[in-house]
Amino acid sequence: MVNGQTIENIRTTASHEKVFVEYDLAGDITKKVDILVFIETRSEALVPKMIAGDLYGVLPGKNKRFEWEALKEIGPYDGSVSVKLKVVSTKKDAIDQLQRNMVFVQGGEFYMGCAQNQGSCDESEMPAHKVIVESFYIGKFEITEAQWVAVMGINDWNYSTGCENCPVSGVSWNEVNDFLIKLNQLTGKSYRLPTEAEWEYAARGGIRSSGYQYSGSDKLISVGWFKENTGYKKKHTIGLKASNELGLYDMSGNLYEWCSDLWRTNYNSNSYVSDVNRVLRGGSTYNLAAECKVTSRTYASPINGYNAMGFRVVHSQ
Repeated sequence: MVNGQTIENIRTTASHEKVFVEYDLAGDITKKVDILVFIETRSEALVPKMIAGDLYGVLPGKNKRFEWEALKEIGPYDGSVSVKLKVVSTKKDAIDQLQRNMVFVQGGEFYMGCAQNQGSCDESEMPAHKVIVESFYIGKFEITEAQWVAVMGINDWNYSTGCENCPVSGVSWNEVNDFLIKLNQLTGKSYRLPTEAEWEYAARGGIRSSGYQYSGSDKLISVGWFKENTGYKKKHTIGLKASNELGLYDMSGNLYEWCSDLWRTNYNSNSYVSDVNRVLRGGSTYNLAAECKVTSRTYASPINGYNAMGFRVVHSQ
């Protein structure tokens, strides 16, 4: 359900060439929405591309309709189909929300990594070292399912679980960069992934940092979703926990967040630097509290997208 709108009374008529679908959209008659389509035949399940009709910027009402060129898209089939529809925000609404929620981070100097006097430090977090970060803007929230679908295409069903204000998950580093290319084409901006230093600086609270262990608190339960306070490793709607000093949400827990950097085993100048793997920060609902610290680091192949992985975007001034 989006803006209180729901799909009712789906009717399907199929031939060996086309599938005709009618549906009713109930809800606020002033709010437009888009419609996601998923189709199953006896032989395959797919998100159709050769469709046209009442799918984009739809206002509530009866007898909405669209058609799918089944024969042209999948070839001969027996006419047996099952159609699922889902309501999502319009592309404009989702992208406008993304752009409104960029937070300015004033540049500055900080010690990146974990110092021995801060308690238990993983080798990958050491040594703590001075870093200077230029000013930039960062997303107040992780990129949501609605924003992902809006940018990547109305029929991108795979990354939509029905919680459009949940962070999109299961996205690889490579897929995220495809998203960024399309987002920049749509907006004329230069969005990108944060560097690892930018991510940690923002998570710590920038020049407003209070030195917390987690992003916004020394008590993770106040600011993050992690293994001990969430059921079934389930991701949660953005912004339900307290923010950090900069007004950023969910930088500790909920989902790991991709950074632009190649992985290095630690911060020593002679540390091994991967020629493939990319950095992930922040921890997730799959992780214990120690793995959600602002200094915690891990990595993954850029081709892999697991349920615990998401991202947020930045852009320079």
